[in-house]
Amino acid sequence: MLYINAEAGDESIKSFDIDLVDVTNFSQFARVHEYLRQHCKLRDSYKDDGSQEARQKLIQYEASLKGLEEGDIDEPTLYYTVVIDSLTEVQKYCMYQLLGIEVGRYALDLEPETPQWTEWGKSAEMIRLLIRTFRDLPLHTIVVCGQAQEQDHQKRFHYGPLLPGKLANEVQGFFDVVGYFVAQPTEGGEMYRRLWLEPGQTFKAKNRFRDFDGRYLDNPSMADLAKLSLASK
Repeated sequence: MLYINAEAGDESIKSFDIDLVDVTNFSQFARVHEYLRQHCKLRDSYKDDGSQEARQKLIQYEASLKGLEEGDIDEPTLYYTVVIDSLTEVQKYCMYQLLGIEVGRYALDLEPETPQWTEWGKSAEMIRLLIRTFRDLPLHTIVVCGQAQEQDHQKRFHYGPLLPGKLANEVQGFFDVVGYFVAQPTEGGEMYRRLWLEPGQTFKAKNRFRDFDGRYLDNPSMADLAKLSLASK
C-alpha cells in the first residue's frame, strides 16, 4: 500500500507496515500519480515476464520517491493499493494553486484572493479528473474525506463528504463502495467504531459487495473489506 498523506496526521498509522508519502501542494500530488502510473506498468511487466529491466526501473523510481539510494533497495516494493488522505485537503491544495498561493511561503498578513466562479469551476473539474484518473489505475483506490454537516428545518444534522458544491454528491458516484465511518467513546470509555455501508436517514452510503447482506461493519479492518471485495469478483 502507498499512503498519500496530505494532512500531516500520520501518528495513528505509523505502527503499520505502510509506505507513506507526504504531499504539501497539488503539483506534488500530480507527480505521485505519474509515479504510480509508471509503477503499475513496470510492476506488471516484472511480475508477468520477470523483466530485469522493469525491476531495475522499479528500484530506481522507488529510490527517488523515498529519497533513498538505489543500493538501499534489495527488492522493489510492488503496490496494489493507494490511499488518498484526504481528498478534502487535496481540493484545498488545488484551489491554492489556482490562486497562486504557496503554503509556507505566502505571507500570512496578506489577504488572499477570493475564489471566483472561474476558479471554483476549474477546481471542480480538476478534482473530477483526479478521481477518474486514480480510479482507473490498476490498483485498489481508497479515498478519505472530511465530514461536512448541515442542519435541516427539523434540526437534524445530515452528513456528507467535506467538498465544495456539487462535488460532495458527485464523487460518491465514482466508487463501488462509499462508507460512513463513525468513531465515538462508549459509556465504559472504550472506542466504538462502525462503518456504515448502506444509507441512513442522515447520511449516504453504498456498496456493491455481492455476498454482503448487512448494513454496517463494526470495528472494520482492511482485511474485512478486501475479503468482501474479492468475493464480489
